[in-house]
Amino acid sequence: GFRQKGCLEWNEALERASQVNKEQVYALAAAVKPDDVCNMQYTSGTTGLSKGVMLTVNNVTANVAFAIEYKFHYRGSRVLGILPLAHAFGCAFDLLAPLATGGHVTLLGRIPAAKILMQAMAEVKPTIVCCVPMILEKIYRKQVVPMLEKKPMSIAMRIPLLNTALYSVIRKKLLDAFGGNVDIFIVGGAPINEETEAFLLKINFPLTIGYGMTECGPLVSFAAHTNFKPGSCGRYLKQHLE
Repeated sequence: GFRQKGCLEWNEALERASQVNKEQVYALAAAVKPDDVCNMQYTSGTTGLSKGVMLTVNNVTANVAFAIEYKFHYRGSRVLGILPLAHAFGCAFDLLAPLATGGHVTLLGRIPAAKILMQAMAEVKPTIVCCVPMILEKIYRKQVVPMLEKKPMSIAMRIPLLNTALYSVIRKKLLDAFGGNVDIFIVGGAPINEETEAFLLKINFPLTIGYGMTECGPLVSFAAHTNFKPGSCGRYLKQHLE
């Protein structure tokens, strides 16, 4: 198989790690200060030109701590990493947070075309999905809208109680398409289409939309899906920001 020069296989990394002097590791960790730069993260330029953002230990730790507090990840949780790890959103919540809690990380490693993505979701059965709006918008347009436009369904959707039952069926079908175990969908990176958002919230889909920027590592605002308000991007996280 393909192997990049200079990279280690996982079993080689584990073997080397077993030979490391733990006291030296603890000493190095103790010497790290909260304001030390620990990561240079790419940004396409939310606040100006494209640049590398210097994130400190506090920047990264605050985001991971928030993910633990809200139980995005926990021991045994599963995530399918479809966001670029070079971006703060994917790095924080598809990689660092699950690593900190003992969650399972599966990296897609391919462009998330619909067919590839759904096959991977069915196999991984993630407990959390972090994605950009386009993923849900495509699924809504290609799977939900054609079903709603069929005459029998369009009539049934106008009948009280029956439409509520159909919403539950559609919700289950969508969740099953993502593996059937997702607790929450966190969307960020761009505004979501209003029609898509309105329908998903109507069927009680576990959706929430946050706002962030690389300079914050990235989270700025968030609300749990049970408290999420349509058209918003959550509440300002004053306890995690200065």
